[in-house]
Amino acid sequence: MRITSIILLLLFAGCDSGTDPNDSGDIIVTISSDKSSFSSLDPVELNVTVENNTDADFTLYPVTSCALFAEVIIGELRYQIIGSRICLQFAVPIVIEPGDSYSESWQWDGAYSDGENLEHLQLGIYEIIGVSSSELESNQLSLEYAGYEIGEEFPDNSVFMAFQNSDDSTGIATFTLGNTTTDTYQYSGYSDNYLFYHTQYLNDDSWDYIFFNWCGTGVESFDLIPETFIDFQVPNPNSSCIWRVRLQIWNVTQETMQWLYSDEVEF
Repeated sequence: MRITSIILLLLFAGCDSGTDPNDSGDIIVTISSDKSSFSSLDPVELNVTVENNTDADFTLYPVTSCALFAEVIIGELRYQIIGSRICLQFAVPIVIEPGDSYSESWQWDGAYSDGENLEHLQLGIYEIIGVSSSELESNQLSLEYAGYEIGEEFPDNSVFMAFQNSDDSTGIATFTLGNTTTDTYQYSGYSDNYLFYHTQYLNDDSWDYIFFNWCGTGVESFDLIPETFIDFQVPNPNSSCIWRVRLQIWNVTQETMQWLYSDEVEF
């Protein structure tokens, strides 16, 4: 499978310039990476740069709190890449003066979203391409996702996340991550009981995300050995719904990964 990623930019000329710098062909978008092969445990760092080689200021208007984005193409559809980076809390126009450039970098572990669901790449080679809103394309990269095959579901709930209770006074719910198999698995977290989880709520017949964009700084891998049970806490949703926790785990040989889902909780 070959996947191409696209950098979404809203790029406009300054109102007083009288011309669109993109028309001159001198606004250049490039994308680069720090490695050619990556995985969930060894993310790739992507960098996107916009160069202004014109003689007029060039203004980049962020669509949201980040100015640069990436997408992957799967078949004929495009999906937003979900990476670990810190963005501004509000959108601020970015003025690139003549001869200057603007860059943003982030780490990508293979996660992507269609705006509602979070998915993960399968093994394969992917082509990466940067593009501006005026259809200027960057150089292309070939990256290998050398992560995990998606594993089979655990039989008889042998590895599980169970809801324990919810404390209305603190707005915190407690879950237990357990392993009753004879195998050791691993998961990500900031500590062994501060897990790198996502939360979802039931929206009609589909599960939409409440929260899934953690910062990757400080995240480590922890062992879930046989007959281990770990209590961890998750904030309750802001409004009434049916919700659950989603966690990625993998075997210690790093051959397969599995999305693990908690009990459904009515809040």
